[in-house]
Amino acid sequence: MATPKGNLVTPVGFDPSGHPLALEVDASGYLKVCTPAAAQGLVGTHGFVNAGWQKNPINFGYSGRLAIALTNTDLAAGASALSSLAVPAGWLWVITNLAFFYAGSTPFSVGVRLIQGGLDIYLYMQMSPTGWMIYDRQGWWVLKEGDYVSCFVNGAALGDDLYFRIHGFTVQIDL
Repeated sequence: MATPKGNLVTPVGFDPSGHPLALEVDASGYLKVCTPAAAQGLVGTHGFVNAGWQKNPINFGYSGRLAIALTNTDLAAGASALSSLAVPAGWLWVITNLAFFYAGSTPFSVGVRLIQGGLDIYLYMQMSPTGWMIYDRQGWWVLKEGDYVSCFVNGAALGDDLYFRIHGFTVQIDL
């Protein structure tokens, strides 16, 4: 059994005057409510462990399911894309699966990219893809306000089909 190195203090809220409240296990093993001066400004973002404040890991909440289906069954010849709407203000999108299906001729390439802060981040690109095949990627991609996802094809024949699915969850954040 390890020797205790300090008292565990857990922020739990605020008193009526706005001072942080914490639960603390004191040296006698009793649980008490206290207002540690060190808790000012740290409640909710840090935890007091072993006589020091430590930053909590990223904690994503869950506000709702993200399920977007985009389809174009009459692509223009050449380059085409299907793009999601941009992430709205006050939200994050956490994408866990991207899938697309191309039906038609054999184009030069198909793929998926994130557009974050105006920069293209290519997640996947298949050169000379096999038509009629589902391509999918699993991951953990976090998009903020203004970011979006796009599925593209280069070298499509007129009238080919492209199907794009985006799955994950949304997180409402405070502004």
